[in-house]
Amino acid sequence: MDHCHRMGELFGEDDTFAAGIGSDERHRFDDGAGGGVGPRKAEDGWLYHAPLIDAEDAEEHLSLLFAPVDELGVSGQRMYRQGYKHGNCGGFCIKAGMAHWANRFRVAPERFAYDAMMERKLGALLGKPIFMLTDRSGGGR
Repeated sequence: MDHCHRMGELFGEDDTFAAGIGSDERHRFDDGAGGGVGPRKAEDGWLYHAPLIDAEDAEEHLSLLFAPVDELGVSGQRMYRQGYKHGNCGGFCIKAGMAHWANRFRVAPERFAYDAMMERKLGALLGKPIFMLTDRSGGGR
C-alpha cells in the first residue's frame, strides 16, 4: 500500500479498495455496529466498498467483479471462470453447499477427490464422521 492514498491525505485522490463480499455475507463488510471490513478500514483512513453485495444475480455478480480487470485486458481469477461463487478458499470451503461441491466435482475431480480424502482424515482424527461432502440424493445421506 506504499503507493495508495488514505482518505483526506494532502496529495492524491483517495484510493478505493473493492472487497469481494457478496450479499450472503453482507455482515462481513458492515455488521451495522461498527464491525466488518468497511468500518474497520475506514477507522484507519482506508476507503473500501463491496460492489457485489447488491448484485441481483450471478451474471451481474460476475460483470461487476470482472469489469475493472476486463478494461485492463487482464483475465479474471480462474476459480470464477470455473463457476465458483468466490475464490478466497481455494475451492475447499467450509461454507460450501451442494452446488459448490457438484461444480468442484465437475471442474476439478482430482481436487474433489483430495478434499474427500481430507474429510475422511479429519473424521479419523476427531473420532467421528465429518460430512462436508454429503450426498443427499434420494432424500437421505
